[in-house]
Amino acid sequence: MTGLSRRSLLFGGLLAMASAGAFALEPRRRIDYRRGVPLARMVPERFGPWHHEAGGGFVLPPEEARQQGENRYDQELSRIYVDEQDNPVMLLIAYGSTQSDTLQVHRPEFCYPASGFQMGPARHIEVATAARRVPASFFTGVRGDRVEHILYWTRLGEYFPVTWLGQHWSRVENSFDGVLPDGILVRMSVIGGNADDALPLLQRFATDLVAAIPQKNRPVLIGTRAELRKPASG
Repeated sequence: MTGLSRRSLLFGGLLAMASAGAFALEPRRRIDYRRGVPLARMVPERFGPWHHEAGGGFVLPPEEARQQGENRYDQELSRIYVDEQDNPVMLLIAYGSTQSDTLQVHRPEFCYPASGFQMGPARHIEVATAARRVPASFFTGVRGDRVEHILYWTRLGEYFPVTWLGQHWSRVENSFDGVLPDGILVRMSVIGGNADDALPLLQRFATDLVAAIPQKNRPVLIGTRAELRKPASG
């Protein structure tokens, strides 16, 4: 066998291995838990002690990021809820039926600094819901005299990454699972006060929110698996 033929054989073998690896990682099952139901219809305007009130002031990603086709969500919902003690909570839900880097751009640790906030250290906690305890993050952002306390989680398929790196790992693990996942960002926040008071209020709101979603639609927010799945790197 000549040197050329050996090199050709080796090169061909490497191409075959790469092709087989690519096929193995090609997603073969799509997850789309929203199933065409609008978020505005899925999330009630009244639940428990909470009711929707008109208002604005939501922190959103920079406009240039929102205009990029691959970084746009299929649906977004932003509402302000108030309880019986007049405690306001700002809710933002953003859903993408097909994930690439969609949620990365919209993660609060990116969009708040991009909007001029100084971000405090994040605390990784779990939120109790009707079906499971959901991994979430809590931090405080400050911009001038505005102090905002933020609780949020992201779900990509059945994974709940709490960090930017974990989010990328979840994409890899979804690929190994043969899954093309949907994804959601669930973010709630309060303005003013201190973090020790804000966190239990936000946790209570999150628990009430999930309980108010019809059971058939809850996978949009918290997935379906009985066991919790977190990406290898968090």
